[in-house]
Formats: sequence, structure tokens, C-alpha cells
Amino acid sequence: MLMPMYSSYNSSTPVTAAFTASAVTGSSATAYTFSSQALGTASATRMIVINITGSSNSGGATAINTITVAGVSAVKAKEQVDGTEAGYSQDIWYVPLASGTSGDVVVTFSGAQARCGIGLMAVYDADNSPFDTGGNSDDPMVATISCPAKGIIIGSCTMNADEGVATTTWTNLTEKYDQQVESVQSHSGAFATFAAAQTDLTITSNPSITVSRRAMPLASWGPAADAVPSYITLASSDWQGDTGSASLGTGTVSITAGDKNIRTADALIPAGVDFDFEATFATTSGSQIFGITDNGTATGVQQPTIANPINFARNGGSNIGWSNNQSSVEASKSAGWFGGNTIGFSRRGAVIYGLIDGSLDRTFTNTTSKAVKFFFGSSGSGAWDVGATNVRYRRGGGLPDIS
Repeated sequence: MLMPMYSSYNSSTPVTAAFTASAVTGSSATAYTFSSQALGTASATRMIVINITGSSNSGGATAINTITVAGVSAVKAKEQVDGTEAGYSQDIWYVPLASGTSGDVVVTFSGAQARCGIGLMAVYDADNSPFDTGGNSDDPMVATISCPAKGIIIGSCTMNADEGVATTTWTNLTEKYDQQVESVQSHSGAFATFAAAQTDLTITSNPSITVSRRAMPLASWGPAADAVPSYITLASSDWQGDTGSASLGTGTVSITAGDKNIRTADALIPAGVDFDFEATFATTSGSQIFGITDNGTATGVQQPTIANPINFARNGGSNIGWSNNQSSVEASKSAGWFGGNTIGFSRRGAVIYGLIDGSLDRTFTNTTSKAVKFFFGSSGSGAWDVGATNVRYRRGGGLPDIS
């Protein structure tokens, strides 16, 4: 089982897929070229998944050595062989392929085959490696596999009957092709996408007639992780409010008088959008306050509003620590606790977190998914003794999990 850890909060684009082609040949060979196969719509997020049916001349195991699609090397996700005769095999391979709508598929085995078949799926916005794999060679073929939310499960099978040509019925996947390879051997492929996570989902491929040899591999992929947004450094022009009582630069802030505050534009962070906001402080015992809020334009006071939702950190004076309104302290701290640290606020979903040097220190009791802005302030005890540096934020999907 490959299954890496994944966050329950996932803003990634759902995986989508399309069946593009299947092809067969009854020729005996070690290497097969299936020319000009349809590959679907070109996209920077496209991955081609290849199902491959093999049947060795010797009856012994003859694994696939290489596969290329339009000249690009693919990677094996899962191989499944028949339980009694390993020369009957079914594989799932995959390759990221951004360009081209058709191309040659070249399959090279480690030994000669009596016949070969392929099925192709164009998969979009999937992670670059499988989440889970599974397989079975019983009759019917039954296996379990897991898949994250917004992911995909792909299955394929080969069947060899003593008489006749078997088709198959899939359970929990949607069949995309069911085709005779040659003589009494056939192959089939299926997939399904899932909005919700699947844990040990049972997949069945049930042949229509008795088959003496069979194999079914399965593979799943989660959605591609969103690119982690870059930090944006706040400039002097990004601030409003008591700017005449502040020393401002690129990524720097210092409040030069007591009972003053500066704030960013309203809704700098849109509703429902995750963010990280942080600032670094040298050794200090001063009156620094900073945080986030969805409201308020007050000036001549230490913060733009006293109305919730508001979350802030206070370094000195009274009510020192993490707070969520004007006077209530959720988690007390000692005076000067900003000193030598990077203090941060983050949101994931609607949950607000307080961080010290990138590590979770406080999960606030109040929550909000509203649009918010950032602010800095000074208490009535006077100007800041040292300023903040590295004042920056990032926002959007793909931010790392905190909880």
C-alpha cells in the first residue's frame, strides 16, 4: 500500500480523466509498437495511464522492461499476474505528457509474447505518483483500494477462457473498453473519480464465462497538490490609518507614538481564502500589537476595531498574549515574548492559528471565513522600542497543513 499522509482539508482541483484508445495485436514479438494512438487533449497537467495485456510464449513470467508514449518513458504503477501461469499478465503504467494529441506507444517485454493489448486513459490534475495500488487473480477478481478525495481509481484486467471470449462486469468502476485481444484472450479497462475519500473500496471484475487465467491490477491517484503560494512582502504603500505615526518600508514597520494603528486594505484576504501572515521582532519589551480583523477603520487607538472577529498578539502592557477581542486573553504570555521570534497568524478553512517561528502555538476559539485585513498597533504606553521586519503574507490553496 503506497498511501502517503494527506490533509483532510484539500483545496486541490479534482482529477478528471478520459478514455482515449485501445489497441490489440495477435503477433508474436518481444517489442510492440502501437502507432499513432489517441492521447486526448494536451495539457500541462495531463498524465497518460497505460493498461497493458501480455501473454508470454513460454508461459513463464516475462515482465515489461520499458514503455514509451510519444517517446517519453513511462513508470510502472502495478503488475498483476495469473495465479497459476505467470506468463499471463496485466500492468498499469503512467507517464506525465503535456504536449501532443497522438503518439506511438512502444511496449518492450523481457521475453517473447504471443499477443499484446493496450488501453489508454488521459488523466488530468492528478498527483505525480500513485496513492495506492492493489490487485487480484481470482475468479471473480476482487481487491480493495483506497483513494483520497477528488482522486481517481483505475483498473484493468486480462481474461483467458478455455472456450469463447469473456467480457467482464465491473463493480465500483465504470467500464471504458472490453475487447478481444486474440483467440480466447480478452482485456478490459475501467475507472471512476471520487469526490469523497475512499478507504478499502472493493473493486470487482467478474468475467461473463469461466476463465482459466486472469489478472486485475488497480491503481489510484489523488489530486495534484496545489503549488504553495509565494510570500508577498508588504510595502509602505500597502498601509493606511495612522501612517503619519509610523516608520514604514519594504517589509518593515515601526509605530512611533502610543495609541496608533495601521492596517492594510479591507479584504486583502478574500472570504474563504487561506493565508499565512508573519513578522519578525528583535529583542523587545515594548508595546507592539498586531493581528487580523474583518472590520474597523478607527485611528488614534491601538487597533482599528474592538468588534469580533479579531485576533491579535500583544507583546507588552496589559493583557499580554494571544487575544480575540479588546480585553480577553485566550493564552497569556510573559512581557517581551515577541523578542527574537517570528510571530504569525494563519487560517485554514475557518480556523485561525497563532504561530511562533513557524510552529503552532495557539488555535483560537473563534473562527471566521470572512474577508480579513492585517493591522499593527501600539498601546497607550508609547512608541515601539524596536520595529518589525520580514512583514509578509501568502494566500491561496496549497498552503501546508497546520493542525
